[in-house]
Amino acid sequence: SSSGRSDEMLECLGELAPLAGLAVTCLKIDGEGRLWAGCYDGTVHCIHLENLIKGKNPKPRKAKCDSAVLSIDIGEDIDLVAVGTASGSVDLYSSEEDLDEIDGKLHKIGEWTPRKGIPARAVAIAPFPISLCDISNDENDDEDRDYENEDEFAWSVVSGGADGCLHSIPLNIDCDSDVIDEELPLGESAEEDTVAMQPP
Repeated sequence: SSSGRSDEMLECLGELAPLAGLAVTCLKIDGEGRLWAGCYDGTVHCIHLENLIKGKNPKPRKAKCDSAVLSIDIGEDIDLVAVGTASGSVDLYSSEEDLDEIDGKLHKIGEWTPRKGIPARAVAIAPFPISLCDISNDENDDEDRDYENEDEFAWSVVSGGADGCLHSIPLNIDCDSDVIDEELPLGESAEEDTVAMQPP
C-alpha cells in the first residue's frame, strides 16, 4: 500500500551485537529459539535468542564457509543444518550442542557440491518416499523391503542452483533413531549425476 500510514511501519528493536557490521544474506529460527544467520563474508552464526532477551552474552557458535552464504535450512528432526554457498557447495553442520562443552564452533560433518561454480541459491532438507530414495548399501535386503508403506521415507538434501537446476542427494540416517551418520552423511557419491529437474 502507498498510503504511507506510520502505524503500518515496522519498528526497529535494535541490532544484534554478534552480527554488527555484517551483511546478513539469510536467516532461520529453529524450534529451540536459536537464530541461524548466514553472511556475505561466508560466516554462519548460531545465536540463542533467549540470551539476548535476558541481556546475557549470546556467545554465538560460528563456522566459516569458503564463499558467501546464500541460503540455509534446518532439519530439526535430524539435527542437521544445510548451508548453500556462492561457490556452489552445500555445507552440512550438526545442530546438536553440549551446553557444557561449547567451543564456539559449529561442527561440520560433510560437504556436497552439486555443480562446482554454480551458486547454491536455495537449499532444503526434506524427506522423500524411501522407494524413490533408497539409502541402504545392503543389496541383500532388497527382497525384504516393503515399498508399499507410504509412511516410510528417507531424508535428502536438495539444492537449487543459479542455473535453474535442482539437485538432490540422500542422507545416511538411521530411520529408527533419526540419527545421521556423521562419518558418512551422504548416501551417494557426489560424483554421480544428481540432477532432479532442470528448466526447459
